[in-house]
Amino acid sequence: MSALKLKTGLIHWLEQLWYGSRPVARTLLYPLSCLFCRLAGWRRHYLQVRSQPFPVPVVVVGNISVGGTGKTPLTMALVALLREQGWHPGIVSRGYGRDEADTLRTVTHTTPVVLAGDEALLMAQETGVPVVVAARRTEAVTALLARHDCDVILADDGLQHYHLHRDMEIAVVDGVRRFGNRLCLPAGPLREPVARLRDCDFVVCQGNPEPGEYRMILEGGRCHAVVDPLRTLPLSALCGQAVHVVTAIGHPARFQLALQQAGLLCRLHAYPDHYRFRGMEWCFEDDWPVLMTAKDAVKCRHLVGAQANVWYLPVRAILPPGFTHAFLQRLKTAAGHSGEKTDG
Repeated sequence: MSALKLKTGLIHWLEQLWYGSRPVARTLLYPLSCLFCRLAGWRRHYLQVRSQPFPVPVVVVGNISVGGTGKTPLTMALVALLREQGWHPGIVSRGYGRDEADTLRTVTHTTPVVLAGDEALLMAQETGVPVVVAARRTEAVTALLARHDCDVILADDGLQHYHLHRDMEIAVVDGVRRFGNRLCLPAGPLREPVARLRDCDFVVCQGNPEPGEYRMILEGGRCHAVVDPLRTLPLSALCGQAVHVVTAIGHPARFQLALQQAGLLCRLHAYPDHYRFRGMEWCFEDDWPVLMTAKDAVKCRHLVGAQANVWYLPVRAILPPGFTHAFLQRLKTAAGHSGEKTDG
């Protein structure tokens, strides 16, 4: 059995454990989850009291669960909001899945994806702001401030990186799967217990929010050809058609569901998150269109070649006015500004 099949099978088994019904396995792993939860709490306390602040505010966007919740679209939406209000943001990230993972690197729109990581490259291409990746986010922030005139830093997927001092925390929640069985790893999907959310400044929910959460909507209506992003197609033009959905993201079923709700007839081909495509994944015997996410597309442009029927669907996070107002007010307080930047 190939390594890919083993990994895919393990992911499926874990999702059944976390979100389905595997009571025996859950019971056997429960002691390890309790230990993990306690160690996570100790680690947070130990590292946070030793973290050093930066001269500009640091805003961490993250989650407490394993898998995709919409952190990267939210980070890009915050960049757009901040630039509209006159701020000069920069982004730091781990650059998950890249080669030379211990190397600090500035990511531009031309950086090879194998050196940048898919999410970091996507953010650099879509936002146009400075992006630095490093295993230690503190080093990334230091480098970013030394090389660029940034007055606020956004840390993508950094909630558990407690070496990094933060002035604001935004947690993102999957409104459908929520927290699964509400257990920590390995018996459940949580990196930290649900109570951790009480300490976050904001909780943003993609889906159906609960009291105290702000709803985020991901909106995407136009597909772009992977081989030529300037060539576009309305998603509505594919309504009623059969399509192949080829994707390697944290929660592929959510992407499939969004396409089905738009009227597409989907056949899902899901690969592990951050999987490196080789070019054969979208070679099928039929002539159905192939759809993927923008995060997938940054890894595929050099592989697609002349296949003009491979498309990606970029999405934009829509945030409620109540959140944007409160976020900007909190940021001004953290920055010590007294009116230079307004919330509109």
